[in-house]
Amino acid sequence: MRGGCGGGCGVWDTYRARTSVRHHERDPHHRRPEGASWTVNCTAGGLAHLTHAIPYSDGTPTVLAQEAHLVLGRSWAGTAGLTVVQLATALILYTGANTPFTGFPHLASFVAEDRFLPRQLTRRGHRLAFSNGIITLSVVALALLLVTDANVDRLVALYAIGVFTAFTMAGIGLTAYHLRRRESGRGWRSAVNASAAIVSAAVVLIFAVTKFTEGAWLVVVVFPLGVWTLIRINREYRAEAAALQSLPPARESDRAHWRRHIVLVLVDAFDPAVFQALRYAHELRPGEVRAVHVAVDAPRAERLAARWQATDATDVHLELVDCPDRRLVRALTDLARATTADGDTALTLLLPHRAYPSLLGRLLHRGTAERLAHALGNLPAVAVTVLPYAVGTDRPA
Repeated sequence: MRGGCGGGCGVWDTYRARTSVRHHERDPHHRRPEGASWTVNCTAGGLAHLTHAIPYSDGTPTVLAQEAHLVLGRSWAGTAGLTVVQLATALILYTGANTPFTGFPHLASFVAEDRFLPRQLTRRGHRLAFSNGIITLSVVALALLLVTDANVDRLVALYAIGVFTAFTMAGIGLTAYHLRRRESGRGWRSAVNASAAIVSAAVVLIFAVTKFTEGAWLVVVVFPLGVWTLIRINREYRAEAAALQSLPPARESDRAHWRRHIVLVLVDAFDPAVFQALRYAHELRPGEVRAVHVAVDAPRAERLAARWQATDATDVHLELVDCPDRRLVRALTDLARATTADGDTALTLLLPHRAYPSLLGRLLHRGTAERLAHALGNLPAVAVTVLPYAVGTDRPA
């Protein structure tokens, strides 16, 4: 039973996936997939009964090869037929491996639209494919190959449990569907689907017990965690939607209620990125423009102040904020709160961000501006703006 279930579900799963795609793309009442289903079942069952083929522990020869030898014989024509069977089997397995990359991105996009998975899975790439779903599936598949060392015996348990778990859920869903509908024949249809769900659940239980130490424990542990994750994601999306849909109080309007506007430009170095931020600050026409440098390194701060005082490029005075404990976020938070403490002052904090075109440049430089914007963006009466400057070009990013 352990060998038969694992070896037989591959072709069946591929066939079911392909017929499901046809159901999705064509008329859902198409009858051919059902007829082909009975053909596959009867053929496989008849060959297994007549040939008495059994799986070998080392996997060679395969059950399919034994059946082909017994049916086609060992003559040159039988050898040619065996070759065709093996090539057809390889093609079916290739199709089965390609099927998840066709079906999973679509399924993930449907689930993400219902807010049970991240919304990034609903986005299409340049070729109108769900690129994020394909990349996610590729990463998971590669991780499984590396963890199991591409051992088929260890992977077949995960594969079979996943397949028959899906069959179980589909059977339960179809049973509930037919029970809710008032149609002729719903009794026997519900019984057939319920029987399929029970048999599939029994296969899952058998695999979970017999293959537990061979990798099935991973599915047994991950499945409840996956369900909890889906529910948690959905709860988060619902909470965010409820917060965004709540209307503001009637006393609020789009008119500014601050009497004064101050713009602080965070200065880290004497470079074009800072002067671009200063030009932008003057374009805002605030009541006051100030340049601020947080003195984490005292000698470096003194050199920067001397160079700033010696230049004629700006008339904005550079303020040095002492930060002996090197906690940049706390120092800027205290400065912002002190600036807006009167309740009549709005503060705009401009953070020059140097954007590097090369991958190495992005890896060598920290994203301090984004980190500061995330930390200071929730302060009342404070707006944080990150101004990118493309390093190596003559124009802003």
